[in-house]
Amino acid sequence: MRTEPPSPRRSVLADSASRPGGHEEPDADLPHHLRRGLIPCEAKELLHSNLHEVFSERDPERRWAAIERTYTKDVRFIEPGGEFAGWQALSDQAQKLLDGPLAGFVHGEDGPQYIGTDTAALAWRVGPPGKPVARGIDLVTIRDGRLSVVRTLMALGLLGLPWADGDGMAGLPPKPPTNLDQTAASIPEPEAPAGG
Repeated sequence: MRTEPPSPRRSVLADSASRPGGHEEPDADLPHHLRRGLIPCEAKELLHSNLHEVFSERDPERRWAAIERTYTKDVRFIEPGGEFAGWQALSDQAQKLLDGPLAGFVHGEDGPQYIGTDTAALAWRVGPPGKPVARGIDLVTIRDGRLSVVRTLMALGLLGLPWADGDGMAGLPPKPPTNLDQTAASIPEPEAPAGG
């Protein structure tokens, strides 16, 4: 059963109605980097939910509950395979990935979280436990305490996955060389300076 989403998380944005004279001023009690943006724990919670409770969750009911509390109803999910809008489309894409190329794999965070005023990013890896076969980064936009856009960037050239190596994707370069010797051999030597 689907329920109404809970009320949005509290925002740190200044509330001009509560200021004397109606002036919009940052809250002087908050550190500078928080005065007009996200609460770090809010962004951290949303990034965690996106990766672990939605795109790693194989149970559709638990995933749906996480979707309702994590994303705006009009969320846009943009990944190399296309762009999808709304809760149902996002859930369908997560299920398709979990049943297809990611079947049996686990997601893990692959570095620190990055937080801006209305954006955040998280690098991740996926594969058998301890052996990642693909890496990516989720760049998210946060509106009213929820994710409104999730843009997934994939590392190229990983295991021949069609959405990870550029095969069949217009505008992407061909699969890069797989070792440093091939990379070095493909770099042309600089020309000698004239007159010397």
